Amino acid sequence: MINKLNKVLRLIVWLLLGAAMTGCRGQVWQDQADQRELRRLFAIPESAQLIEYHGFPDRSGFGQREGLSIRAVYQLKPAEALQITQNSAQPGWLALPIAPALRAQIVWTDSDLPQSQTGFYFCRTAGDDVLHATRTQACADTPPTSDLILGILELPSNRLAVMVRSAY
Repeated sequence: MINKLNKVLRLIVWLLLGAAMTGCRGQVWQDQADQRELRRLFAIPESAQLIEYHGFPDRSGFGQREGLSIRAVYQLKPAEALQITQNSAQPGWLALPIAPALRAQIVWTDSDLPQSQTGFYFCRTAGDDVLHATRTQACADTPPTSDLILGILELPSNRLAVMVRSAY
């Protein structure tokens, strides 16, 4: 009887440990997938160093991740920052500062995003599934929305802060 109880207890412990380890791997996998999407959305080179990352929620459940909030900061090499600034005439990246009318239109803000006046910003909205968006619109061309794709490239520090948020 005691031997059988020990086997059952060992099985329970192994199952609990397995579930805990799977949860940790799930979060790491989700963070890596989210970081790949950030690089895609903002055309961040693989060589750019990720120096800060915060993602919520840490896992997808059924369907979309409600209340998605991802923020990351990258250190770019001077040549990488220059590439973004040279391409800033194309749709997307615009010279800082963000116009007050546009800033007022942005529903989601983050107090620890850089308040730099020198550099470039990228502000887009998708309407749905913001992290995996393939079609986006400029924030200035849309009414205030519940999703945001925002990047701020500070010069001369070459730090790129990016944020993706949704309320759905």
